[in-house]
Amino acid sequence: MRELYFDPAGFLYGEPGMLLRQELSEPAAYNSVLRAVAGGATRPKEIAERTKIERNSLAGYLTTLVSLGILERAVPFGESPERSKRGIYRIREAAFAFWYRFVMPRVTQVEDGAGALALAAISDGDLDAYLGLRFERVCREWLLSQAIEGRLPLRVDAFGSWWGSDPGRRTTTDIDVVAANTQSREMLVGECKYRESFDETEAMRELERRAALVRGYEPKSFYLFSKHALSKGTIEKAEGMPEWHLVTIGGLYR
Repeated sequence: MRELYFDPAGFLYGEPGMLLRQELSEPAAYNSVLRAVAGGATRPKEIAERTKIERNSLAGYLTTLVSLGILERAVPFGESPERSKRGIYRIREAAFAFWYRFVMPRVTQVEDGAGALALAAISDGDLDAYLGLRFERVCREWLLSQAIEGRLPLRVDAFGSWWGSDPGRRTTTDIDVVAANTQSREMLVGECKYRESFDETEAMRELERRAALVRGYEPKSFYLFSKHALSKGTIEKAEGMPEWHLVTIGGLYR
């Protein structure tokens, strides 16, 4: 990371800015939009407030960034991308996502030659939180590859993630990974845990509970993706439940 991003001569240090200048006529405005999204503004109203760009003009900037593959607009699984009012924007391209999350706030230090110090100041917790989000994307990509190869327990033709209200707990919740057959209305759901340790039994129980919140689909299979190998007890428990599948990072890349 230090050699690629936290050095003025790093191969990826100037890449985002260079691409914006080459491809777009108003790189400063697009840069502001990406900074806002990286900072947690995911809805047009929030992005407009942070960038001071009029909503009517903002739509064009967002559309362009989506067409370039830098941003993406996501909606909860099962909702129409055209009609859903719960769509959010997030940075899709991994190099841009990392740069705007970690490098952009520290550009002055990097330019002053203190890139190593800037990198050292990033907490493990902040980096793990970011990697957890990227881990979810990798898990979805893995499921897609498994579907193409016919290795999933059911035939699927739709992928995504789901978020929405949890009436029983009067809060909002989400499901990291969803893949479904839109004809049979059967689905598989997954929880992605990029952590050193967690309550494995509770994670499995909670995923089963939340799966029932996705309207119109019946959960048939459950996936628990983890950073490290799970406990012997959890593995033995899953062996007795054919609907459950345990996958580690090593398994993803193997």
